[in-house]
Amino acid sequence: MGVSAAKFSSAGQTSQHYIPGTYSRRDTVGAGTGVSSGNLCIIGTSTGGKPLTLHSVADKAEAKNLLVGGELLSAVAQAFNGSNTFVPQQVFCMRVNAGTQSGRTLKNGNTDILTLKSADYGTHMNQLKMWLDEGTTGKKVLVNYKGNETEIDNILKKSFSILYTGSGTSAACTINNTGLTLTTDVTADNLAITWEDCETIESVVSRINDTGVYFATLIDTTPNVPSSQLDHVSNVSVMTTAHTFNSDLQALIDALESVSFIGRGNVALAGTNRLIPDKDDGYVYFSGATAGTSTVGDWSKAINELEKEDIQIIATPSTDSDIHNLIADHCVSMSSVSKKKERTCWLGTPAGTSLDSALSLARGFNSELVSLVMTSAVANNPITGASETINPALLACKCAGIESAIAVSNSLTNKAIKVSSFGVKYKAGELNKMIAGGIVPFGENDDGELVCIRCMTTYQGDSLILNERSMIRSVLYMDRDLRKAFNRRIGTNDEPSESSVIQTLENKSKEWYADNLITKNGSNLYENAKVRFDGDKIYLTFDRYIRAPNNFIFITATNKVYSSTVEV
Repeated sequence: MGVSAAKFSSAGQTSQHYIPGTYSRRDTVGAGTGVSSGNLCIIGTSTGGKPLTLHSVADKAEAKNLLVGGELLSAVAQAFNGSNTFVPQQVFCMRVNAGTQSGRTLKNGNTDILTLKSADYGTHMNQLKMWLDEGTTGKKVLVNYKGNETEIDNILKKSFSILYTGSGTSAACTINNTGLTLTTDVTADNLAITWEDCETIESVVSRINDTGVYFATLIDTTPNVPSSQLDHVSNVSVMTTAHTFNSDLQALIDALESVSFIGRGNVALAGTNRLIPDKDDGYVYFSGATAGTSTVGDWSKAINELEKEDIQIIATPSTDSDIHNLIADHCVSMSSVSKKKERTCWLGTPAGTSLDSALSLARGFNSELVSLVMTSAVANNPITGASETINPALLACKCAGIESAIAVSNSLTNKAIKVSSFGVKYKAGELNKMIAGGIVPFGENDDGELVCIRCMTTYQGDSLILNERSMIRSVLYMDRDLRKAFNRRIGTNDEPSESSVIQTLENKSKEWYADNLITKNGSNLYENAKVRFDGDKIYLTFDRYIRAPNNFIFITATNKVYSSTVEV
């Protein structure tokens, strides 16, 4: 039957593994520097940006340039504008709707030569236009997008020259997609070179000169230029005067790809002909770009793309329950023993959702990996500067942005949120219900600041570690961090040593304590550490105490009236 699976049984669960690696499981009991902890990705629909691709932006201006418009831009901008104090250094984003590029075809007569595509995706790229014209030398190209124009002149590339020096009375050169031929009226002087045999222009020149009846001179000294890039010609005379052969089409391709609105990889041969395209009479618009759909299937594709990425927090401007379920299930799957890419998410209900409905949604998630927001707010639009009402999903994106900018053990509880007001001022009883039911509440603190009152998960059980986002984030971070520390042992055959395993745990525990992730029990950073070796398997179990946020301070003052006991 082959190699048997390694069995990992702990915390009331069992899993089987064939792929070597370090695996961990969380066992929660009542009451950094190693890995990333705050990589935030927001997914949604946008006007611009390559679909199903992870992009990184450093601020709202870069987000505007990339995404152009749409709910994803709004969400990313709010993530950068969640707090005056805690601002992300970067936010990752992914466009869900599968927009397409605009394009046009350059022709030589009726022959398609080049297909061009816009760098960006979406209907706005139908405003891209281009003009191919004669240059001062060679060709000139002008590319214009919404008045932003790029002009490139003198587009040509001389490669080498050939002169026939034999005894014949005629000599001509033909270059096509397979190679080069030289033909004369002296059969012995004929030469055929294939690109398979001579892959570079240097080798072509050398091969021609080896004949002794042709004199070839290398003009383009760029090393290792593919010979297949040469322009195609038919029966060009190389008698009497040396003829220069060019790679002008390749020069045009390189020029077009250097324009940001087109970009590398978006210019391709339409067929096998390397002829020079005809010039335009003026600007010609690109066409064919579409906005793309955003079906549940598109969202599923986007979420699946995130499986390979180093992401710890996911948020979305979408309020669709089907999409929320996809994201929540994704977080659970990626936080499994086998996937080893633990992550959490922030979700927001539709605006106006009742407390009972929101509580029902929270019960449905019932996950330490999911936090749910039901509060709307009035806040400035970071792009336009206008004051507007943002729905709970955008407020959730603000929270996700703050969380990505603070230490993993730091809680959002009592952190000021950059809003003008919250849509609802909740009564104490409502706040109690929200907190007890796993909904993140917002309001004024005792100092009159607009804050996150308590940063909760939707976990429905009575476990502080699983209820508090900062505590579960600390746990997930330490899981990844400890695995990384042990990964260097995978594939080695070191002598089994309990002390070396414990030392790794000791070193990491000291780091976690310094980073306020764990607390000591007396002088102990961890307790009940046990190591067991079984063939190619090492088992480590231990206890640690997760640092909890200071949520409550209870003060009892006994007030007495002073009375002197001294008799006068």
